[in-house]
Amino acid sequence: MMDETTGQSWGTVVNYQSSKLSVEAIEEAPSDQFGTLPLADFGTATFGNTMVDGAAADLSKGDSLIMQDNDGSSRRCSKSPHCQTSNVSVLNSSLDGFNACFSPDSTLATCPSP
Repeated sequence: MMDETTGQSWGTVVNYQSSKLSVEAIEEAPSDQFGTLPLADFGTATFGNTMVDGAAADLSKGDSLIMQDNDGSSRRCSKSPHCQTSNVSVLNSSLDGFNACFSPDSTLATCPSP
């Protein structure tokens, strides 16, 4: 993981028993004891160079989600306190990365491939 603002980075390897049938990259809204909090305006977060067993992952068979903080319609948010969205781009050319893009309102951001 790298903070592109400060240039600081860190990484860790975690060994565990697995069926090796899935992988997750998660960008999610924070929460506290009172419920879901607003997303931070992260702009565009790039997930790339994803690896499985030391080789580049092929994410082409994966699924993606849209985080949409509204009632699911195209109308302006009516049931949600934050009305923000996050969606993902198409995969990069090596099929091992993508971008997640923030929008401060209920419209999905244009999310270019990395």
